[in-house]
Amino acid sequence: MIISIKTFLLLGILLTLALLFKRSNLVVFFSIALAAGGFFWLSDNQNQSVLESGELEAIAILNDGITIDGDAFRAQVIYRGERLQLSYKIPNEKEQQQLKQLKYGDQLQINGVLEAPEKNRNKDQFNYQAFLYHKKVHWLWKANSLKSTQISNKSLLHTLKNFRKSQLENIDTTLDNKIAPYVASLIYGDRSYVDATVYDNYQRLGVVHLLAISGLHVNLIVSGFLLLLRRLGFQIEKTAITIMCLLPLYCLMTGGNAPVVRAAVMTICLMLGNLLPIRITSLQALCCSFMLVFLFSPYCVFEIGFQLSYAVSFAIILSGRKIMRRTSSNLLNSLYVSLISTISGIAVMSYHFYEFSIVGVFLNIIYVPLFTFILLPLSFLLLFCLNVIPILLVVPEAGT
Repeated sequence: MIISIKTFLLLGILLTLALLFKRSNLVVFFSIALAAGGFFWLSDNQNQSVLESGELEAIAILNDGITIDGDAFRAQVIYRGERLQLSYKIPNEKEQQQLKQLKYGDQLQINGVLEAPEKNRNKDQFNYQAFLYHKKVHWLWKANSLKSTQISNKSLLHTLKNFRKSQLENIDTTLDNKIAPYVASLIYGDRSYVDATVYDNYQRLGVVHLLAISGLHVNLIVSGFLLLLRRLGFQIEKTAITIMCLLPLYCLMTGGNAPVVRAAVMTICLMLGNLLPIRITSLQALCCSFMLVFLFSPYCVFEIGFQLSYAVSFAIILSGRKIMRRTSSNLLNSLYVSLISTISGIAVMSYHFYEFSIVGVFLNIIYVPLFTFILLPLSFLLLFCLNVIPILLVVPEAGT
């Protein structure tokens, strides 16, 4: 609170100085900064819990994050309009199979204890309490027993989450365990299937962003839809409107990750600029997406993906065109973009992970085209076959 007051006072002084010296650009900047700070302060003050620690037996709704890892069951539930992080130790295999049938929106009868999440005991390590707080979760609900009430209260969002959950389970059970993690991460943005060792190796090499859906993936998907709809005879206006309607659904299907939302909102803004008699630049679209995402979820500014996505996009938009105009070589252009992306992300990576990869500049030149133009289309082809023509994925055994 003291830091917030000092920040507001500093911004107020700077705004006053800008007004006195008639610096209109600075006036606009500091006014927006004050408004954003005030909005964040108000939102943060409303992020409070009305519950108290202790035993609690009640009915809650499954909302997000269903995870079954051995005998551990975890999920986010909603009780009295408040989000709680549920954990439960599964006593036997029969109950484990029953829990696997649960869907988002289902109601559970839960008996357990509410406990406050602990802070990080060592400085600069992962703060689980802050992580949950930014998701507006204030309590851990450690269940002693839980059972389904056979009542469901599904919303449209729960329906989309259930579809995503069923697709991920289908990918995990049907595809080879070496292929399934890449298909799940590239299409649905779920990296929980990726082996921890593999993930660490990608992170050390500086190409871990390839395992998440990025703006490049969204642009490729949009380009594919544009080509497909144009081949089907759709007019440009109808094609743009169709894509603008589908992009929000795609964001929800991929878990609402910051890079996907940024790319989707930017694409919608640029398409609106083409449909309406106004011109919207890439920088304006980036700023619009930032404001919309911030207004919808103020705590997103603490997410690593959000910080990296906007830092890299901002750097590429400002410097990418000027640098790439100097050469017509695709190889050099790729090197420049990779170099700009690495440099602009150094501060974020160093702050959160205390390291960054220099070799990633050169590896991205190889891995980005490989993932974007080969692995991503093949992943969509596998998903299409998995849902429409699953017989194509069956490899006959020798001698049959």
